[in-house]
Amino acid sequence: MPLAAGLFVLGALAVLGLPPFSGFISKLWILKGFADVQTFWPVALILTAALIEAGYYFRWIRVFYAPTDALPMAKIEGEKTLNYAPLLVIAGLLIVLGVAPFLLEDWLQQAAQALLGREALLNAVLGR
Repeated sequence: MPLAAGLFVLGALAVLGLPPFSGFISKLWILKGFADVQTFWPVALILTAALIEAGYYFRWIRVFYAPTDALPMAKIEGEKTLNYAPLLVIAGLLIVLGVAPFLLEDWLQQAAQALLGREALLNAVLGR
């Protein structure tokens, strides 16, 4: 299932926060937010966790693509590219939002401000 393996790799690289994927810009915004308020221990924690994640993900990627004689390759009957359509859409969004994060930036800032405003949040939840 090379297409499924490739889509897993795309998702893993996005979770790791590598450019040009959307995970990069989101981690960058989070790290920038902590740096702006001069709170650096979460930055160190996030970067350490990213290194640990990289170790796990790259082990899986190596399993997918390393040549091996121990596991025979089997063709899955009835496998169609259409089955991967939702994953292909998500992969496209990972790349598009990584390259052009400004498409959602205003909307995300409004959502963050609404969540940070206690009165607005109570009104939205309780319907006042």
